[in-house]
Amino acid sequence: MKAIVSLVVLCFVLMDPPDAPARVWEVDVNGMPGVDCDCVTIQACIDSASAGDTVEVACGTYYEYDIEMKSGINLRSETGLPDCVTIDAAQQGRVVYCADVDSTTRIEGFRMTGGLLSGTDSGAGICCEHSSPRIYQCEFSGNSAPGGAGLSCYDGSAPLLVDAAFTDNANAGMGCDNSSPTLIRVSFARNAAGYGGGFACWDCTASLTDCAFSSNTSPGGYGGGVYTWDSALTLTRVRFEGNTAPFGGALYSEIDSPLELSHCTFWSNSATNLGGAMACVYGGPAIVSNCTFYGNSAGAWGSVIDCAFDYELTLDNSILAFNTGCTQAVTCSYRSGVTASCCNVYGNDGPDWDDCLQGQLGIRGNISECPRFCDAENGDFHLQECSPCAPGNHPTGYPCGLIGAYEVGCPCGEPSAVEETSWSSLKAMYR
Repeated sequence: MKAIVSLVVLCFVLMDPPDAPARVWEVDVNGMPGVDCDCVTIQACIDSASAGDTVEVACGTYYEYDIEMKSGINLRSETGLPDCVTIDAAQQGRVVYCADVDSTTRIEGFRMTGGLLSGTDSGAGICCEHSSPRIYQCEFSGNSAPGGAGLSCYDGSAPLLVDAAFTDNANAGMGCDNSSPTLIRVSFARNAAGYGGGFACWDCTASLTDCAFSSNTSPGGYGGGVYTWDSALTLTRVRFEGNTAPFGGALYSEIDSPLELSHCTFWSNSATNLGGAMACVYGGPAIVSNCTFYGNSAGAWGSVIDCAFDYELTLDNSILAFNTGCTQAVTCSYRSGVTASCCNVYGNDGPDWDDCLQGQLGIRGNISECPRFCDAENGDFHLQECSPCAPGNHPTGYPCGLIGAYEVGCPCGEPSAVEETSWSSLKAMYR
């Protein structure tokens, strides 16, 4: 009997061997396969790898395009940083394509450039179709496509991007349709598009945390930094600086797009028409809390915010100061409205508490006092100790707590030192 049991056990062992250990496949464009590396192209090693394997790419420039990812593969550069490996599609197509790739897939430490698409294609840097890769420490620059030039996601994709950068891409840094992207510490600079120069989404649920939008444009269009259509966006500690568009210099939201903004900063954005910082139309609602708006401008309506066509906005614990334009800081039209609580609206062109803010000064903790920033001209919107926006300093004693995006950061009357504005210094301000 013991012999029979042993034989059965042996049969099961032979039929079901243990899983093979994960393997690291080495890519080196200057190497010799089998001697210095496993492959000289990224695609060759991805094709050879299995789920759970890592494809590690030696530092250098790789002229490849239309690289197809597989689920479960960890594709990373030798150092895990984008200055190590550049993948240049050389205008021959997109850089990387992800189709039906799940969340066990990781891409880390690459600069993706030279992607070029035409027609209706999108995602010249990375295209995600029904895919949810995890993307870390990647830069997307110099890509061009009809939409989502740096990265495009659609058909139920849910990518995660951490410590990424989109720079100088034509037709949106990142675009999404019917997807749920999550962005953490992602920067968008000098991207351009007709809808959302930095980030554009249609029918999406998106979360952005500790991100930055600077000098993005929508020439002749909508939302220099962000555009959203029929989408739900949650923005936390997001900074918008120097973005431009005719409508919604930093952000344009329309068609049933609920927004939640918390501890965000809008500095020196401009709209040639309306909504220097934000333009919101058709639906919503929007909840804006603990945000700071400074130095934004509009050529027509709403140097800070313009709401139109049944849009309802709740504005809590926010500062709107020293914005410029032809009309009031906040304007409403066509059955729209704004409810403000614990807000400080001060020093803007035109009456501060007028239009849809009319009658709200002095109630629910709303004030009009100089906010006393540490060094606003250089982008430091921390508060001086004696600021009326600091917790416990409300002029009437109303229990507002903090008003604005930043806590106390300097003694009264002594501006704090401010480093030259950079992505590193912007991140440091949120720590």
